[in-house]
Amino acid sequence: MRWRADEWPDAQTQQKASGNAKESQRERWVATSAMREHPTSQTPDRDEGQSRLLLAETEQLSETLPRLASVAPPDALLSAAHARRPAPGLAATIREVVWPRKLVGDWTVHWRNALFGLTLLALCLTLIPIGPGASDYLLAATRARAGYRYDMALMDYAQAHVADGANPRPLCDAGDVYTLQRQYNQAATAYRACAALAPDDGSAWLRMGDALASAHDDAGAVAAWQRAGAAGDFSGYAKLAERAESLRQLDVAAQWWSRMPQADELAQGHLGMLAL
Repeated sequence: MRWRADEWPDAQTQQKASGNAKESQRERWVATSAMREHPTSQTPDRDEGQSRLLLAETEQLSETLPRLASVAPPDALLSAAHARRPAPGLAATIREVVWPRKLVGDWTVHWRNALFGLTLLALCLTLIPIGPGASDYLLAATRARAGYRYDMALMDYAQAHVADGANPRPLCDAGDVYTLQRQYNQAATAYRACAALAPDDGSAWLRMGDALASAHDDAGAVAAWQRAGAAGDFSGYAKLAERAESLRQLDVAAQWWSRMPQADELAQGHLGMLAL
């Protein structure tokens, strides 16, 4: 019979039950020792005494065992104790799977579990999403330009520049979009930033000069075209020569055409006409 929570035995009852059990064990040990010391001197009276002793022990145990069994906490208290027990953490769970501990206290590695854990970790690292790079933004900008979504293209060029600040292409391409929108000042600013990252790129200086000329910045355009020609894009010299011809500065035009390569047919044709 189990005790209910409101009938829980007090400490005195538990101590008495434990003492009775120890006393019965001591009497049984004394009787067993006497039998071993005098195995042949047993008499009917002695047998009768031992029978009474065993009967007393049996009655004592019958009274003690229910009390000892009642000492076990009721089911409600067991449930509460399990509820208060903290759940193991994720790290502890993984450690027990990959590196469990034996009962004797030492640690051992389960290689099959360890291999499974490493495979799972590699799979998780593979599936981690990786953000788009500058090339992805440039491709998206090209598609946006093809659909005449210049606003989206400019946003993608800005993201590409953030992703790769050392790449001049997003800046120059943004300048092209501004030129298509006839926003020449913004285009010149983008080309200037592009040329600052790639000073040896004559095309950046050339497009910058064109944007400044469209924005009616003649001095800035002349300087940019000169940098373009010096960087190897001789179209800058051709722009300067044509400008001089429009201003009737034929000698200045001839000087700029003469800086063009000898194999350039356009430059040689203009030089021949100017020599007449």
